[in-house]
Amino acid sequence: KKEVEDPMATTPKDNENREIDVRGFVVPKIGEIVLYAGKWPGEDAVGRVENIQFIPSRTVYVADITELRNVGPKLYALSKANNKKRVMKWKDVGELRIVREARYIAAQA
Repeated sequence: KKEVEDPMATTPKDNENREIDVRGFVVPKIGEIVLYAGKWPGEDAVGRVENIQFIPSRTVYVADITELRNVGPKLYALSKANNKKRVMKWKDVGELRIVREARYIAAQA
């Protein structure tokens, strides 16, 4: 499960050694937690980056995202549907915001 602290918390060191696409967007790393537009206007969805690939014909990077569901205040888990079969979303990195202060909790007693 993931605990999301402050999605906008960044420091100058956070962007060191980061890949930037031609439009100026930071390319997230595999395993990072990201925010993106949810189903409804003004809603944010939370997900984990599973894969990143470059699409040469569009000169953009896209990410495969596994959606996380909200299970409590600032606490997220893999969706139950994802436990049976992996449902991925395919998002342009320009649509993603990296959550800097996210913590992974492997299991909950």
